[in-house]
Amino acid sequence: MPTFSYNGQIIEYRLNRRAKRNVNFRIKENGEIYISAPRYVSKQELEKMISKRADWLIEAQNKVISKTHNKIEKTIKNSSITFFNGKQYQIKIIPSISNDVSFYENIITIKIKSKYFENDEYINKFFKTWLKEYEYYLCDKLIDKYIELFKKYKLKKPDLTIREMTSRWGSCIPAKNKITINQKLIYSPFSCLEYVVLHEVSHLIEPNHSPKFYALIENIMPDWKTRRQLLNSF
Repeated sequence: MPTFSYNGQIIEYRLNRRAKRNVNFRIKENGEIYISAPRYVSKQELEKMISKRADWLIEAQNKVISKTHNKIEKTIKNSSITFFNGKQYQIKIIPSISNDVSFYENIITIKIKSKYFENDEYINKFFKTWLKEYEYYLCDKLIDKYIELFKKYKLKKPDLTIREMTSRWGSCIPAKNKITINQKLIYSPFSCLEYVVLHEVSHLIEPNHSPKFYALIENIMPDWKTRRQLLNSF
């Protein structure tokens, strides 16, 4: 899927080349940005158009995602609706010789060992564990990224924990060099996960929410307030 960088945020969109005279932008029900454009419009021209509309696209996308996020079903089954990194997916469960998870367009296919195919508890536990492990992988990579950007502070890589939290998206204990991230963030847009991880890594430098703390975040993520606003809508 094509991407476009705007204020440090990666915007993904689906492009459809058609024999049309106009370029059209719309947000689909699943939160996906959909652009249809004539074949003669170059990539450079298209990116200029996206840049002019970027604020509107992000705001409109966030509204759609927030509105549909309550469709997430606690217990997954065939045809259930769920979110992954802010995108809406439909669940498809099929029997297999081994357990696996794959993505294709707006479908998440969960392959389950045949003997457990009708065991809802087993299926839900497997998928929840898979999501947790994938979120750990994403957070671990983000921590590496931010430590590199903060290299002048010579931070030691913190211990990372992913777990369900009731009142916070994340926490940091500088004295123990430990960061905890809410397991539910895997459902929200990746931009929100980026913000939370940066927020907690910044606490390793500035433990309190002081002006210096927010300056650290602002320097790396100028649109952090927009991301926080989106996060708070979930």
